[in-house]
Amino acid sequence: MFSGNYIFLGIIVNFIWGSAFLIPYYFSSLDPNIIALGRYLTYGIISVFLYITKVKTRQSLTKRQWQTAFLLAFTGNVGYYLFLTTAIHLCGITISTLIVGTIPISMIIIGCFIEKPVRLNTIVFPVLLILTGLFLVNISKFSITSAPDEMNNIILGVVFAFSSLVLWTFYGVSNVTFLKKNGSITSIQWSEAIGVCCFIQSIAAIPLLLLCKPNLTSLLFESSVMYEYIFSSLFLGIVVSWLSTILWNNVSRNIPVTLLGQIIIFETLSSLFYGYLVDQALPSLIEFSSILLIISGIYMGIKIDSYNNKKLRQTNVEIVDKSI
Repeated sequence: MFSGNYIFLGIIVNFIWGSAFLIPYYFSSLDPNIIALGRYLTYGIISVFLYITKVKTRQSLTKRQWQTAFLLAFTGNVGYYLFLTTAIHLCGITISTLIVGTIPISMIIIGCFIEKPVRLNTIVFPVLLILTGLFLVNISKFSITSAPDEMNNIILGVVFAFSSLVLWTFYGVSNVTFLKKNGSITSIQWSEAIGVCCFIQSIAAIPLLLLCKPNLTSLLFESSVMYEYIFSSLFLGIVVSWLSTILWNNVSRNIPVTLLGQIIIFETLSSLFYGYLVDQALPSLIEFSSILLIISGIYMGIKIDSYNNKKLRQTNVEIVDKSI
């Protein structure tokens, strides 16, 4: 497949991922914990079924590979989405989206420490733009909030959103690294392996969830909530998790990491668009300014990273030519 097709496929995946922000916001009557549980139980059940049916024909994973799958199942799926839905529930879709939407920059910053030739000081200005945007959007929320409980919810939501950012950054870097080092494992097989681990984690979380929220079961059996829960679980589990993970693994193998960072911007843009569409409203002046600052910072950071990588490749070519 031509690289342009992989880029287009990556954009589609990010528009699908953007709906993962919308579901907990639109179905606000649903507890964020059970939304995450329903999503990954669905994804897990599909993966377990497919894994069992292909067990004789597929390549066996090593113990170390299963350990990696289990870790990535939590950091990029169960833990990440649990924190994200909680953040959206507490502080709204705009703040959560803008914080988690800085993933491209966080991946570049991690890359600065992993790949020594890329200097951290080259992306100071883009990071300052992003931090300014995040500061403005949070201040705008605090300025219209007077109730102490609501302020506490916003602060706690911001903490959960940043936790989601940290988890997915780890997942994004680790998953790409794993896929490029283990070319014999197909995108479908790796998606199913992570899904199996998501299933195990979801099953393990059920007793803890029932212990913390004993009235959760009775709430689910209310007809209106039950229909919302079934729909959100099936959509998030099948489309947003199982299908999107297969497609993203395929994209990750065939385009550079820097380009992946650029594509992830579309998850932020789509989730913001979905949120304002549901509210049937336009962003306020401060929100619009924050969005512009953050997206400009992300775009500038990615461009600087691309330039650094290009310069590094040219330097390596010159070194090889001189050695010859």
